[in-house]
Amino acid sequence: MSEEESERAEPTRVAPDDRPPQRFFAPGLLLILVAATLTYLPSLDHAFQFDDAWKIVENRSIRDPAIYLSGFASGQYSDGISRLLPNLSLALNYALFGLDPRGYHATNLIFHLLNVVLLAGFGRAAMGQLGIAGATPVALLSAAIFALHPLNSEAVLYCNARPNVMATGFYLAGLWAVLGAEARRAAGRSARAAWAGFGASLLLALFCKELAVTLVLMAPLMVLWFRRETAARWLAQPAIRWLLGLGGLAALAAGLASGALFEVQRALLDVGEHVAGSPLVYLGLTLFEQSEIFVRYLALALLPWPGLLNVDRTPLGRLHERVYEAGRVVDGAWVELLLPLFCGAVLLLSLRAIVTRRHRAPFLCFMALWPVITHAPTSLVPRGQVMVEYRTYLPMVGLCLLLGFGLYRLGAGLLASVAGPRRVALPAIVALLGLLSAATVVRARDWQTPTSLWQASLRHLPRNPRALNSLGMEAREAGDMPAAIAYFRRAVEADPDYGPGQNNLGSLLAMTGDWQGAARHLAITARLEPDRPGTHNNLGNVLARLGRFEEAFEQYRRAIAADPLFADAEANYGLALSQSGDGAAAVAHYRRALELQPGRVPVRVWLARALVAGGQVRQGIGELERALAGDPTHAPAHFELGKALAAHGDYGGARGHLARAAELAPGTRIGNEAHAYLQALQ
Repeated sequence: MSEEESERAEPTRVAPDDRPPQRFFAPGLLLILVAATLTYLPSLDHAFQFDDAWKIVENRSIRDPAIYLSGFASGQYSDGISRLLPNLSLALNYALFGLDPRGYHATNLIFHLLNVVLLAGFGRAAMGQLGIAGATPVALLSAAIFALHPLNSEAVLYCNARPNVMATGFYLAGLWAVLGAEARRAAGRSARAAWAGFGASLLLALFCKELAVTLVLMAPLMVLWFRRETAARWLAQPAIRWLLGLGGLAALAAGLASGALFEVQRALLDVGEHVAGSPLVYLGLTLFEQSEIFVRYLALALLPWPGLLNVDRTPLGRLHERVYEAGRVVDGAWVELLLPLFCGAVLLLSLRAIVTRRHRAPFLCFMALWPVITHAPTSLVPRGQVMVEYRTYLPMVGLCLLLGFGLYRLGAGLLASVAGPRRVALPAIVALLGLLSAATVVRARDWQTPTSLWQASLRHLPRNPRALNSLGMEAREAGDMPAAIAYFRRAVEADPDYGPGQNNLGSLLAMTGDWQGAARHLAITARLEPDRPGTHNNLGNVLARLGRFEEAFEQYRRAIAADPLFADAEANYGLALSQSGDGAAAVAHYRRALELQPGRVPVRVWLARALVAGGQVRQGIGELERALAGDPTHAPAHFELGKALAAHGDYGGARGHLARAAELAPGTRIGNEAHAYLQALQ
């Protein structure tokens, strides 16, 4: 054997004793599925979590799937419309279960179980094609680790992580189809059906989540490494060129259709220019940051202790925020780069070792490369949240196959030196899987309610502003305003530049009548988040309440400039103008607000009041009649119409509407004023 042939030899070939365990594949896989189901079964009745509120509970699109289809056809990227298949599955959940979270959680679990089956089948097919001994037990062990690993729990327990779970299924199906095509090619049979299956899986995966674009690289790379061919010889084959070309076109088309490519451009160019002054510098910082985060993910995969898992790890990332401040490099920022640079160097050396040894151990090297490639979209495109555990779901496929292979080889080594092998290996494997299942059960308890989830996060990061802010929101919804204010204050004390905390604290202080405090915190929010129109609108409302009208007008103008379709800002701008005595200027803003949202009865009443005050009584009466046509029980509309009719000389009509206003709002300011006005008329 030549030196080159020796370098490419696969050290683990099929052994005769590997054939009998194949008959245990189906029963073993069934046992794994039962264990995973029992592990996750107690969590089916858990509440919806943070992003589930707007994605499911408050989302009107989920009630009408046609909205998803029209939104997807618009080509604008958004989590709410671009990931078409998961969104349609949520719409189906709503049609079947309404807002009962058990149906949604059960659907996530079913997809997870399907992925366990696909992983086992793909792993066994890949090792079988390479002639690796122990393909069946390695595949089963890997599937069991994937099914029960606590790091996968967030993807299963969090309904909004469904795009990752569904994309992983189609991803595995596509690679399994490629293996089938290779097997048929080796047997001299047509592989068109298998390649068609790969193409369909690729498109379906892309319609689930953008990370599926890496399948365009993974599929040909697997063929190249498993065949042990040189890249030049491999690319010379027409089938491979077609695979690369069509796969690339499909990925490009899906990226354009969903708007994902435009989102990437915005994240790299616009945000990079704003934060670091250069998109290339920003991209470099992101890559260094993600190298550190990737190493942290690997550590969690190898040591998945529930106490180390956390729904939010923002303080550990966001390297650009630690290096740049107000567009300038912070003094001593090089210290922040030491750990990311070290992690990046380790990853580069590891990648080099993987590539140079690919011919000796193609399966192991391919699975070692798997988490790097599948995690690449998150690494290359800067994200607001740095570490999110459900993003490891697809990368965990390769890691679990590596872990399964390593544990099987370790067990085989022990069996060769210990008498009574089943007394050693089988109990050890059962104990390992039992520990993983127990850890997943413990982690699942944190996901019972939003409060339990964020309290668990605070146990790990006591000064985590996002967790403190989220607990404040929970307290506010429960009606415990003092507790909510306390949480929001702790959030802004932990991080004064945390915009959501400043905004929530300012808004809640306004609700309690502390207008000065509200103005102070909302002004900080407007500085931190200058592009958010709602922030400027809220600040304008508080400033108007304080009588600082010119400042309020400026905030409303900024809100409308950021969002020309912001009806609330137009209406509030008009109300502030009326309060300042400029009712004539207010009319235009009221009309614009009604043009954007014609059904706003209070705004129509404000418009009518301004018209009547400006001497246009008949026009005001007409607006009030339209308001009451929209809501016949609106007491302020009856009150204003009664006054307008009285000013117009129609005292009979005025008395009727004033009496109706007093009847609809007894004991309130409107009711009392209507009663007093009615007595004056009589």
